[in-house]
Amino acid sequence: MAEFEKAEEDHDSLLIRAMWSSALVAYKRCFERGKRTGLTIEDVRSLALQGEVEGWHQFLLDMRDKHVAHSVNPFEEVRVGAIIDEEGHGVGAAFVSLFYMSATPEGVWQLGKLAHELLQLVRSRCETEFDVLAETVTQMSRESLAALRPLEHVIPAPETAGTPRPSV
Repeated sequence: MAEFEKAEEDHDSLLIRAMWSSALVAYKRCFERGKRTGLTIEDVRSLALQGEVEGWHQFLLDMRDKHVAHSVNPFEEVRVGAIIDEEGHGVGAAFVSLFYMSATPEGVWQLGKLAHELLQLVRSRCETEFDVLAETVTQMSRESLAALRPLEHVIPAPETAGTPRPSV
């Protein structure tokens, strides 16, 4: 938000674009399925937020899908045209590049509020699941506990960046 507090001519548009794109990608990941359990549209509907929350949510997903990740919509265009002098002669060519960003202070605030509310929902679910797990562990026999795999974490090598992590 600090970038928006500057005079408009002093905004670092590349920084704003990068942060907005990153926020959209991170938000969308919360709703993906696969290796993780994602949030759902029902979770969004369950929030006690005012306004067009579901529409805003869909807009954010669409912006990530069709504007940030796969630019196939009218929010990003390049136009090429002729430069013509006063006598009507062609003197060159020019291009105009347009990139629409909805990263306004209001948009950033709305995304932040929606993400905050969803985070509270996830935290509540995690606490409940953790309590169930902790209770289950206290009821397990020594033999069952000894048979569990130890927790470990291996720092991935750079060549594994394109490889999905294994299921547990």
